Amino acid sequence: FINTSIVAGQQVINPKKITQTPLRINPNCTIPQNGMIISRSITLCPGTYNLINGIIIDTDNIAVTCDGTTLMGDYTPNSYGIQISQRNNVRIKGCTVKGYYEAIKIVGSKSIAISHNSMINNQIGLSLLNSTEVTVMENSFTENILDGIRLVNSLHNKIFDNRINNNKKYGISLISSDYNSLRKNAVRFNRNPGISLQDSMSNKIVHNILEGNPSGMSLVFSYSNEIGKNTITNNGEGIILSFSGSNIIKDNRVSNNDGGGLALVFSSSFNELSGNIIEQNKMDGILLRGNNHLVRPVNNRILKNTVINNNRGVSFES
Repeated sequence: FINTSIVAGQQVINPKKITQTPLRINPNCTIPQNGMIISRSITLCPGTYNLINGIIIDTDNIAVTCDGTTLMGDYTPNSYGIQISQRNNVRIKGCTVKGYYEAIKIVGSKSIAISHNSMINNQIGLSLLNSTEVTVMENSFTENILDGIRLVNSLHNKIFDNRINNNKKYGISLISSDYNSLRKNAVRFNRNPGISLQDSMSNKIVHNILEGNPSGMSLVFSYSNEIGKNTITNNGEGIILSFSGSNIIKDNRVSNNDGGGLALVFSSSFNELSGNIIEQNKMDGILLRGNNHLVRPVNNRILKNTVINNNRGVSFES
């Protein structure tokens, strides 16, 4: 149901079309060059480098470590700060990446580790396409024009302990992406839902902090996801499910949101809502709403929740 052709159709830079600049090496680090193709483990030198073509990882089983290194683009469409395509077992650590269409782009790759990086003021901070077993840990995604992190058709990835703030669209967006784990991320003050799932299933979203977003979390056409032990506070809405079923929403604290706490709308059915604390929201604590007698949520289990001090407790609207 979700059109991902634009994302999936983005061109991948072919390293063969870029003239490789010889590396200038001092005893301790390598100075990054525009369009540099990296085929061994290196440490990049401190400083800010204007690299409109970024750098390209061309070999498996290597690590690229930045030592106070900032890579700067010029906001060219389809430009990438760090590109990893069809690679295995690559580590990127400690880089600051600014001004690209996508700060880090990972395509068709496996066992990649992205840690302790800062992605600032790009179109997209980190993009995963058709990739698996990628670990995204302890990074910062700030003031990107679209999403902080975007996954498309990507499975079995781990995203944890990241700071994802003030992005102009979603904090974390999953599109047709299954079996991923999102854990202990702080997702604050983004302009669209903090975490968005579209056409995605069997993801585990636990122990995250969602604050100051238009909605903390949004699921559309998404099934069999586990949403547990998150703190969802001071958003426009708490959690919204649209056309989504068989999800488990358990043991979350949903409080002080300007709208409702937890909403199941249209044909969101066969979900379980249990053990949640839903309090001090300005609208409904829990809302079940359809748009006619044919398209409405049914067969949801709502049990052992604490629903107090909301404008209304549990509401049903057709």
